[in-house]
Amino acid sequence: MTLAQQGLLSFEAAAATVFGMNIGTTMTAWLAAFNGSAEARQTALAHTLFNVVGTILLIPFFVPVILPLATSFFPRYAEAVTANGVTTYPHMAAPMAAIHTIFNVITTLFFLPFSRQFAGFVSRIIKAPPSEKPHLSALKMSSYISPVIACDQALLEVEFMRDSDLELLGGIKDVLAGNATDSTEEHILHREEVLDNVQREITEFLGKIMVKRAPTAVSDRVRRLLRLSDELESVSDEAAAILKATRRLRKGGQNFSEQSCQTLLGIHEIVFSLAETVSGLIKSPRPRFDLAALQANSHDIGRCIHDARRNQLDRVGPDDPDSPVRVLAELDILNAYERIRSCYINMAETLAGRK
Repeated sequence: MTLAQQGLLSFEAAAATVFGMNIGTTMTAWLAAFNGSAEARQTALAHTLFNVVGTILLIPFFVPVILPLATSFFPRYAEAVTANGVTTYPHMAAPMAAIHTIFNVITTLFFLPFSRQFAGFVSRIIKAPPSEKPHLSALKMSSYISPVIACDQALLEVEFMRDSDLELLGGIKDVLAGNATDSTEEHILHREEVLDNVQREITEFLGKIMVKRAPTAVSDRVRRLLRLSDELESVSDEAAAILKATRRLRKGGQNFSEQSCQTLLGIHEIVFSLAETVSGLIKSPRPRFDLAALQANSHDIGRCIHDARRNQLDRVGPDDPDSPVRVLAELDILNAYERIRSCYINMAETLAGRK
């Protein structure tokens, strides 16, 4: 565009370079995918094929259709302006930008109906290696990625863990109330394993960032994301622990009494409310909130859990020979809720910069 505006290239020659540019700039994608995953190389190949095929399709229409169409919208494209003895063509860039837009729109419309077949063709050329464990798509990036972008991508996975934990806690409520199906319980155990893998990959991914020279703000953010992922993974462990304690009780032919069920559900509600509040703060940039109020709320929840534990212990007696087994399971569940409460207040303190 600059050469055309300076009169060093004719409009037609400059516009033709748009087609070559669309192919040449695909090298950027290949450079980005050089040390990346198979999916990154597939994306680079798709980018190249898209532009090469689009160029082949539109070259026959370049002179008879595309050039007249672009210049018809900008009739002043060839108007010259002379200042200080220098002649320029300031209106030359607009029709060239229009040609670039026409190229991409027409090529996209051509490929859109065949997107599935096109993706399959690319996948057959560059095959992804089989993997025993699914990897995190948001973290499949080149080691040359900017630390800031790496943190943004890791945040996506932290948000996935955040949402998954709320989902797990919702399923645990059904377990305690006796409304959970077998599929719900299996989903809780499976998701806990998934979050273990997510946390491990976040740690490995961000560990590569920590070995690089990065601004202090970025390093602090990396540590914050690592801490959040660790606490969120611990929440999923405790959710699975509650399910396992309930299953042990059922396996022994027992179940929660109505009083115990109401107590556990009451504790669940106040812990879940804290979880929702803190989860809403996990975002970027660092949120502003009243940490002292959250800490006070967490302290009240801890006191409620402590009182519930003491009340459950008082129920053990000779009149109910099965009570020790049942109360032990209930205490395990209350202890799990205490650890969940601790995890979420730790996350709040981390977000506030206290840890």
